[in-house]
Parts: sequence; structure tokens; C-alpha cells
Amino acid sequence: MNYLNYRTDIVGRYKIKIVDWPDKIPFQSPTDMKADDARAIYHLWKSGTTHWERLTSNEHKRHMKAIEEDEAKGIQVRVPRQGRSDKGKKRK
Repeated sequence: MNYLNYRTDIVGRYKIKIVDWPDKIPFQSPTDMKADDARAIYHLWKSGTTHWERLTSNEHKRHMKAIEEDEAKGIQVRVPRQGRSDKGKKRK
């Protein structure tokens, strides 16, 4: 899953969101978490406390409008992908 571009690539594109992610645990890939945080997230998903929820049409429109407003304010809403390591080099 694309955690860095979650707002645009997941919520914006698929019209779903994660509900009840704990505030004390940073929103990032479980592979980048501390072991205790990853275990806590695992148990929250397993118990159903944290779960996916489909957005209504109105919620999706509000979400997309918020993204547009953030872009207009100059807030970065999308983290660009890293370029290729051989970019600009002659291929053999």
C-alpha cells in the first residue's frame, strides 16, 4: 500500500479509508514501525477496531475538494516517486 500518498492514491482513487488508526502510532508501513507498534496495529486490525470503510459520494467529493484546496495553498499532497538511478545516463 502507498502510505506516503494515502490521501490521493488510496482514499481519492478507491473511495475507501482506514477508520480508527491510533493517534499514538505514526501512519506508515508496518515494515517501518517499531515491533511494539506493529503488534498493536496487527491486533487492532485483527479485532476489527481498525478497519476499512467505503466513502459515500458526498464524503469523497469533500475529500477531493480538501485535496484541491491544500494544493491551492501550496501544501504538498503527493510525494513524488524517486527517479531512476540511471536517469540521464547512456544505456549500453
